[in-house]
Amino acid sequence: MSKLKSLKSGYEFAELGGSPEDGYNDPLRTMFDRDCNDVVARESLQNVLDAVRDKTKPAVVEFRLQYFSRKQIPSAETLKKTFEACAAYGVQSRAHFKNTIELLGTDRIPVLKISDYNTVGLSGEDDDQTGNFYNFLKSVGATGKSGAAGGSYGLGKGSFIAASAFDTFFVTSVFQKSGKFNHVFMGSLRLTTHRIGQVKMRGVGSYGNPGQKPIRNIDAIPKQFLREPIDTGTDIFILAYRDQEDWKNLITKSVLKNFWLAIEKKYLEVRVGGIEISSRSLEKLMYEHYKPRDREEDWKKRNPLPYYEAFKKGKETAAELDTLGKVSVHINTDIAGESAPNYVACFRKTGMLIYHKNFHSVVRYAGVFICDADK
Repeated sequence: MSKLKSLKSGYEFAELGGSPEDGYNDPLRTMFDRDCNDVVARESLQNVLDAVRDKTKPAVVEFRLQYFSRKQIPSAETLKKTFEACAAYGVQSRAHFKNTIELLGTDRIPVLKISDYNTVGLSGEDDDQTGNFYNFLKSVGATGKSGAAGGSYGLGKGSFIAASAFDTFFVTSVFQKSGKFNHVFMGSLRLTTHRIGQVKMRGVGSYGNPGQKPIRNIDAIPKQFLREPIDTGTDIFILAYRDQEDWKNLITKSVLKNFWLAIEKKYLEVRVGGIEISSRSLEKLMYEHYKPRDREEDWKKRNPLPYYEAFKKGKETAAELDTLGKVSVHINTDIAGESAPNYVACFRKTGMLIYHKNFHSVVRYAGVFICDADK
């Protein structure tokens, strides 16, 4: 193991050895390299709904765009040298890292902060493969989720990398163990293969203690990343956030599209730069951000209004299926002409939209299918 820092906390990458090189077209990044606000909102809220602490209360998530100076970026000079090494090594990614170096030199670096409350936090020790910490920050293609939990392979963290011009995000989390608050802090980077001296390094790295370990001492966590108030939950900091233009509106639309059922059922509340999305404000915001006859591209799946109205006004049928357990379907046929999408929006127990399914019918309709089972 070769280190970019001494025994103090810092950035660290493993030696490449005989392993394949890490190029810029990393599948974990490219699978999320689209509609940053939509993807980041969906992936982060899915994680939250899978980690609710007190299920009698809604989980709360806050999105806030803030700006860091260069001094607030941990070990900025070391990070710059790493970007320079990546630019010098890879031809395809050279322009990207030159732009990254330029942005790092400014004193107005956009950072999207995502904070969640009434969640369990990133529990588990450094090598606990069943723990939330390990599955979120130390593995790819594996997950400890089960039952009604969303996601299946622990890939959603790639959305935070794709949304960062630095290909970097930091995480602070607080969890309870033996009745006491425990803290964990770490940075995650997915760059490209580069050389430090004559040694080729992997592009996947971290910021933390030596040995690519997290920082668990609250006094060693940089103050700009401290979680306040101290309560269980997680703060994610996406450095150099790519898609700042109209971010409030776009994240709000994503929340409404994918999680209106969770909000309606009071499983979830979201604040987006001061906009409160709760069961109290849901209907007003739905009609402010979406129009019944919108004809944007792929509107049948992007516009949640027909499905929201089907849930509120449609005929409900419930059943207990041998295959899925407790389910219900809401069908609305009282819908004007082409405003009917002829699709059913399918939701899992957490109230998150999974996909839309079309059923051929001579009667125009909109529907909602909900699986309330833990399978």
